[in-house]
Order: sequence, then structure tokens, then C-alpha cells
Amino acid sequence: MNGVSKEERRALLRSALEKAASGAVGFTSDESAALSDLDRAEARTFREAWRGMRSESRLFLFRELRAALAADDILDYTTIQFAGLEDPEETVRVEALRALPEDVPAELVPALCDCIQDRSESVRIAAIEAAVKAFSAGAGEADPVILSALERARARAAGREALVMMEAFAAAEDPRAEAMIAAAFAQRDPLSIASALRAVRNSFDGRWAENVLSSLDETDAEIVLEAIRAAGALALETAAEPLLRMLLSFERYEPAAFPEIILALGKIGGDLPRKVIRFLEESLAEDSGLSEVLELANESLEISDFERAIDRLSAAGTDASASEFWGSDEAYLDQLATAMDLYLERNGLFAEDEDEELSPLHAHARSQGHSGGEISADEIDPSDPQYAHRGELDFTRFREIDAAEIDGSRRKRTFLDWSDEEVAAFRAATAGRDFDWEAFLRENEDE
Repeated sequence: MNGVSKEERRALLRSALEKAASGAVGFTSDESAALSDLDRAEARTFREAWRGMRSESRLFLFRELRAALAADDILDYTTIQFAGLEDPEETVRVEALRALPEDVPAELVPALCDCIQDRSESVRIAAIEAAVKAFSAGAGEADPVILSALERARARAAGREALVMMEAFAAAEDPRAEAMIAAAFAQRDPLSIASALRAVRNSFDGRWAENVLSSLDETDAEIVLEAIRAAGALALETAAEPLLRMLLSFERYEPAAFPEIILALGKIGGDLPRKVIRFLEESLAEDSGLSEVLELANESLEISDFERAIDRLSAAGTDASASEFWGSDEAYLDQLATAMDLYLERNGLFAEDEDEELSPLHAHARSQGHSGGEISADEIDPSDPQYAHRGELDFTRFREIDAAEIDGSRRKRTFLDWSDEEVAAFRAATAGRDFDWEAFLRENEDE
């Protein structure tokens, strides 16, 4: 620890161990650092404290170490992790395995291999998951010692353990993974399919592209989420169009899917995904919770743009525009503005300014050009409760609110937000309802 004397470091070490024993207060960053790279004297201090700790305190300690490693992956807790991997309590061994870094220290590999063949299934699964993490992050060949331990344990693996085993072999780019992935995709069990998609993501094996694409249409939330991630990992250009469609109807999916779609589009790259990410970056408020996601997506875009440039030089690239699906890129951005308005409203992140005729998103989208194209009444489901009265967003996203509750300026702005085609489509879809659209349009005609 730079700038900290030996006495101060030992005081921080004692403080961290006392907190672990009580399990009441989390570690400071200095206390977490004091537990790293223990010398002989510090290791003795730790072992003395360890012997007096209850299982709950040991679990608390490893949860704190895992959080510290997530923030600073150069910390080295080898001495502490070794004690955890050999603990008699299986719950402690599991937490110690979860706290292993991606780059498993060589001194801990034998203990990790022992855990892969542990008597407890939960410990075995945690150990195999640690191997997946190590293989996924590793550069070069996977550790042959760990692979050998996995092979010895494979014969008796079943259920969840067998699925994680498949993910480990895939992350190691081991040829044994192929048959295991094929068998998992053949199952109707959502857990098997989701695990197969994780294996594909870990292996970067483009041969499974069709399985990834078909999984985007599944109803199971975990399958869809893993398919999105796999599409991004494979930089699957054919997934760009379905992912862009999903972005327009994000409310149908789990909240976790929304940022994953953005990340996947960044990895896939291409003209419209690039415009979408830049559009969201310029339009969404910094406090929307998406700033970090958009930053990562932009970094991926730079990589994918470079790779596409190389592909074009070798005549291998296919930078197909998505305009054929929406009429124009601008038409898509206009629909995206509607979806994002709804996203921000639902999450309490955006309130329309009463002095604005258009939301910032729509103003930005309209500045990119007119959407063009006619809107079909078939695109509106009038049986949906959200269309019971009228709406304040574009034709596909109406809020459930009574017209009488909206003041005149709000109604004017709402009316201006709709194109003629959208108004016509809504009128056709809601014909015969109590709301008098003819009167509404006449009232706003002169405004």
C-alpha cells in the first residue's frame, strides 16, 4: 500500500479482521487493500483470527473480498482464499470459490481442482463456474491441469453441474464442447438452452448462429437475454435487425434486456446500430442509468468499425443497411424516440417540459429527417387497455389517461407529435369508441 507505514497497514489489517468477525460493517478500500499480499507476519495474524471466526464471519469476509476484487482486480488474496477453499463448511468453500479472481493464482489451482471433485454438488458447481470465469478471461491455452480435473469429473456430472461443465469446455475452446452444446440445444428445457447460449458466447463459435437467432424469438426471459449476449459476442450481423426491433418494444422484455441490446448492437456495429447508439448518447440524460452502457457500446463500435474495415479490404464484409426494414434509418430513429420516451417515463427519468412541443428525443429524431412511410391501422391493437382513451406519445405508445385531464397546451403538443398517417391509423383503430376524435381534431385545427 503506497504511502502507508507498516504500523498503519497492520492496524488496518486488524480492523478488517475485527469487522469480519462481527460481520456488521463493510470494509473500507484501505482495509480491503491491507488484506492483500500478506507477508509472513500478516499471514500469521490472519490465521489466528481465522481460527476464531464463525462460519458466518468467514462468509462475510469472502463477500467483502469479492466486492473488493470487482473494484480492483490487482488485489491478491491468495492466503485468505486458500484457507477458504480448504474450509470444512461447504458454504464457506462456495463463497471462497466465488471470490476467486479471473486469473487464478498457480498456488490455488490444486485446491480448485479438488473442489471440482468435491463431495458437495454446490461446491463442484461453484468450482466449475470459477473455471469458466478463468477460461473466459484467459489469454492463450486453458490451464491443462484444470481441464484434466474437469474431464475426470465429467462422467458423473448431471443436471445443472453438467450444463456448467459444458460452459467450461466451451470457454476453453475444447472440441468436447461441440457435442455437449448440440445436445443442450436439442432439449426443450429453458435452462439447457440458456446454458448452451452461454457456452456459445464463451466459445465465440459462429457455427451456432442460427440457434442464437431463433432463440431471440423465444418466450423464456433467460433464453432471450442469453441470446442477446451471444449475438453480441459473435458480432452476428444477421441479429442486428431483430435486436433493433426489440429495442422499439423493450417493454415486452425483462429490464435487464434493454442495456444488453445496446451492448450487443455496439459489438455488431454497422450503419444503423452506430446511428442508434450515437442518437441515444446525444439524447438521453446522463442520469438515465445508461451512460456507462453507452460508453461501453461506443468502445465496441470502434472495434467493430475497425474489423469491418479490414473485412471490406478482404471483400469479406457485409455492411447491410437496415433501411429495407423501416423505409429509412430516420424512420427507425423516429420510432426509437417514441420507445425511449416511454422508457424514461416509466423509470421516472424524464418529464416533458410543458413549454416544449416535442420531447428532446423526438426533437432530436426529427432533426435527423422525416420518417416517411404510412402507418397501418393494423399496427394498433384497439383491444389493448392502454388505448381506452387516447395517448400522448406516438401511435404505438399511448398512455392510459382521460382526455379531460389534459390541458389545452398539452393536447396541442400531443396532436403535433402525431403525423397525419398516425392520426388516421388511430382513428381507424378506435372507431366507435366514446372518445370524440372529430371534435378533438376540430378543436386543434386552428392552433
